[in-house]
Amino acid sequence: MKIDLQVLWKAKNSPPMYRQFKELIRGAIQAGVYLPGEKLESEREFMEKGGVSYPTIARALRELADEKWIVRKIGSGSYVLSAEERILHSYKRIGVFYYNTNTPLFKRLYKGLSEECKYYNIELSCIATGMTIDEGEKAFIREIEGGNYDAVIGFPFGSIELNMRLVRLVDQGISVIMIGSYFMPLNCDSICCNYESGASQAAHYLLKHGCGKLVLVNFEPRFPFSNIQISLRDSMKQAISEYGRKISFEEVHYQADDDYRKTLLPALLELCRREKTGVVCDSDLIGRLVADYMLEQGIDVPGQASVIGSGNLEGYCMNGALKLSTIDWPMEQIGKTAVKRLIDQKYRAGKQTMQTVFDTSLILRATTPGID
Repeated sequence: MKIDLQVLWKAKNSPPMYRQFKELIRGAIQAGVYLPGEKLESEREFMEKGGVSYPTIARALRELADEKWIVRKIGSGSYVLSAEERILHSYKRIGVFYYNTNTPLFKRLYKGLSEECKYYNIELSCIATGMTIDEGEKAFIREIEGGNYDAVIGFPFGSIELNMRLVRLVDQGISVIMIGSYFMPLNCDSICCNYESGASQAAHYLLKHGCGKLVLVNFEPRFPFSNIQISLRDSMKQAISEYGRKISFEEVHYQADDDYRKTLLPALLELCRREKTGVVCDSDLIGRLVADYMLEQGIDVPGQASVIGSGNLEGYCMNGALKLSTIDWPMEQIGKTAVKRLIDQKYRAGKQTMQTVFDTSLILRATTPGID
């Protein structure tokens, strides 16, 4: 027995016995008598050595668990939590915000998030923000101000509105993790992919296989939150400058509400008719649409036009006969890391923020040359 239960005061006007016992255990933990991860004596041992009842011991241990000093494991006993674990166990519910939680991209992210939350016994709630600006704002405020979440993970993906909402949360002292953004004024940890490396690999591969022109198809940039598109563009231009011969570069933008068959695809088709062209798209959905349209219009893929998407989402890459080459984004790993970073960020409160960048790889399939 590491503590002396004989010091418990049993006089008539003494504090409740459960409170004395609780403070004795907590003091021993703070003093390092019980170390993080160490198992406390059993309820039976405390009862026998201290001459106190089971309800007294049980209530004290329950309150210590509620206050995150210990964790009680059914059939095993009570264990001391470390400072980091105390923070971890203070998270009960995390809210994740993305414009459409039914997309293949988000589903891959959700898989990693949910696995990590399940491991730490944290409830995960996903909120779609893809509505009108006014309604999205109302829904966001309702969810956050209702005190529903201990922390927030935001995946703005170019949404200025969601970025600004996350900024306000950080200013209010709420723990926030930003996914997919380099927006430095936001004083929180961020996680993103190395889009520059992925685009550079794609551009060099296309140039190596004879493309005389490179085209980037991307969402209309909205500074300063369009880091993915800007990274893809700058890296492709850099690859061209390193190649040693004249290569033309074109950029074709689209908007969320565009009729692609009337605007984006015909414009791209004209560019690809003139010479062998390598096309890099900022999403697998657009990449698949582009490749299908090229084939429909009689363009040889990958002979005349090679197509690479971004994201490696099987729903977009593998359906049907066409197999889309892609820049792989490790979304499941990003999801797991986001939960861990929330815990670490709270433990590092007031210290410098951390940016985690994941490597990307080029996955080659039937829409690029050189593939059997």
